[in-house]
Amino acid sequence: MRLEELGVIGNCQFSALVHSSGEIVWCCLPRFDSDPVFSTLLDSNDGGRFRIGPTGEEIGVQRYLPNTNILETRFQTATGSFRVIDFAPRFLQFGRPFRPTQLMRIVEPVEGTPRVTVTCEPRLGWSKAQPLIVQGSHHLRFEGFANQLRLTTDVPLSYLGGQPFTLTGRRNFVLSWGAPVEEPLPPLCERFWNETARYWQLWVKQCDIPPLFQHEVIRSALTLKLHCFEDTGAIIAAMTTSIPESPGSGRTWDYRY
Repeated sequence: MRLEELGVIGNCQFSALVHSSGEIVWCCLPRFDSDPVFSTLLDSNDGGRFRIGPTGEEIGVQRYLPNTNILETRFQTATGSFRVIDFAPRFLQFGRPFRPTQLMRIVEPVEGTPRVTVTCEPRLGWSKAQPLIVQGSHHLRFEGFANQLRLTTDVPLSYLGGQPFTLTGRRNFVLSWGAPVEEPLPPLCERFWNETARYWQLWVKQCDIPPLFQHEVIRSALTLKLHCFEDTGAIIAAMTTSIPESPGSGRTWDYRY
């Protein structure tokens, strides 16, 4: 796994790394320094994963929506193309930052009738134990965490175990820690997407950007902002833990603090 194959999303409360295969390979909830829920970045066999991707081995192309921290991964397959939109909501509500501990994933067809698979297999921190899964009408609840972890979706729950299905329209997934989602997903995800995009675009507009290399400077500023922990204003040194500075160096300290 290479650094250039990863995109980062977050909301200054938590973050996640999304691989170009459509898999979330690193995510700690509910804070940067919490135990990992998904950690295939460190353990590809039993680290836990949340993948939305093609049925084959196709690798997507990633980009950020302009002047935002909303990540798009686009896939081209034999039966059609589709994209996955990943973001953590962040915007102003009632005059203060609103940053729920929610990870939103929106998948929609672009062309043809693409076949996709969805797998959500969180792990109980460093123990890597599998949580008990309780199935609801439109959600899966994962028990054993310090707080409620729930995946709410408008996709049939029988499709969440890696069963291939044809994507005929936009589908929504919300992984929430704590307070669950109790309202219709399509309008909620649409509103949070628009509000989050508007927040980041306004944030960029208020930055003092030099005339040279504006695109690169804006992207760097947006990425650095994701490393800010809202509660204290502290800047975390890295999104991950235990990644060596160089292969075999042994420098595997926890850089999140």
